[in-house]
Amino acid sequence: MVAGLTNGTSYTFTLVATNAVGAGPASVASAAAVPATTPGAPTGVTATSNANTQSVVAWTAPAANGGSAITGYTVTSTPGSFTCSTASTSCPVVGLTNGTSYTFTVTATNGVGTGPASAASAPAVPATTPGAPTAVTATATSTTGALAVAWAAPGSNGGNAITSYTATASPGGLTCTTGTTGCTVLGLTTGTSYTFTVKATNAVGAGTVSAASNSLKASVPGAPTGVTASATSSTTTATVTWTAPPTGGSAITSYKVTSSPGGVTCSTATTTCTVTPLATKTAYTFTVTATNANGTSPSSAASNSLTTSVPGKPTAVSAAATSSSTTATVSWTAPLTGGSPITTYTVTSSPGGVTCSTASTSCTVSGLTTGTTYTFTVTATNTNGTGPASGSSNSLLEGAPGAPTGVAGTNGGNTQSTVSWTAPLTGGSAITGYLVTSAPGGFTCSTATTACTVTGLTHLTPYTFTVTATNTNGTGPASTPSAPATP
Repeated sequence: MVAGLTNGTSYTFTLVATNAVGAGPASVASAAAVPATTPGAPTGVTATSNANTQSVVAWTAPAANGGSAITGYTVTSTPGSFTCSTASTSCPVVGLTNGTSYTFTVTATNGVGTGPASAASAPAVPATTPGAPTAVTATATSTTGALAVAWAAPGSNGGNAITSYTATASPGGLTCTTGTTGCTVLGLTTGTSYTFTVKATNAVGAGTVSAASNSLKASVPGAPTGVTASATSSTTTATVTWTAPPTGGSAITSYKVTSSPGGVTCSTATTTCTVTPLATKTAYTFTVTATNANGTSPSSAASNSLTTSVPGKPTAVSAAATSSSTTATVSWTAPLTGGSPITTYTVTSSPGGVTCSTASTSCTVSGLTTGTTYTFTVTATNTNGTGPASGSSNSLLEGAPGAPTGVAGTNGGNTQSTVSWTAPLTGGSAITGYLVTSAPGGFTCSTATTACTVTGLTHLTPYTFTVTATNTNGTGPASTPSAPATP
């Protein structure tokens, strides 16, 4: 072996034989030979990711080819070990996952073999354009010639953050662009029906266009909201109320209410209307549209369900203590009858579901548990059925006294006022004490009688006073405040 040669240099060799007499003649020269090694590492590796599931990787050839021409390069990704091979100094690595960060290394190969890998490239993230936005909806505004467009973000951002959305009107092609999921298209023609499409854009480019929105005339009103149906005193009518929508830039001239089922309608220029004739004992919902000079709005959401001719909800439900530790008196205000006389009211306790029924507007609930706090609801029934439950009554601690009444404070005392009251129902256990409290200041006095003097008050300051009663079962609710008294 001949050492010390220069890689890439062509050499020939002759051979001389030597014996004790001396060296013989040189042989004929060998064929040319060129020593070589593997190439060095490529340098300057860069990756560009602006296409779907791929990155284009480029590099600079190694400074040394090892004395033998480079025949090819191989690029390898991390993660995934996706590769591409080429004889040039760039190639695309395909099959990558959009949104995943990759680095890349490159090796060079010559006739001797493959050299060392390059340093890794900077990270690159392959991506494509976003998917199509969904649920595109057009709604009226209060500005003439303007409609608001809203949508949901696409299911895929293409592996790259969405930078903007563009909504486009049809006809006309007017647009609005935003970084959020809603914008208002201006300059529309009043009375013209428009639909809208939306596309999302990321660093790669604009994505797929959405499906078209609902059709809406520029400057028609929005859909009414808060539609509510309630019983009347007639067996064939219902009263429907709602909240006015944006006008669309032109005054709303009328509303139309439509029942479901049946399609019974009523029209009005206000935000309430009575629908008739309805069928007794049928459950209805109602929708409302608004009309201005430019056209009619989309329908509102449906109202609550109302069965015609059942009574409405009782109101002002109030629970009060009795002279028993296991009963409470509940009273209320009668609702609309639904056009048929109310035959029964049912009071229900919470907790426990203890009930009482009556034809009047007051009922005593028995069988309650002493020391338990209750509220009560009431339903009304007529020949058409039972109406919805009322709101809950005040909270009542069963067995505690009621609220004292007739509370009055005296004027003119030196930093004090004498407060008196009428004893309440006991709650089934003798009242053991009363507590009087001032407002302002929270000054108090306690007594077992129905009068006591509150001290420590400030001259010329008006005070009101409340009183609570206590027995062995607990403390009852506070009285109504007294009229002001000034020491």
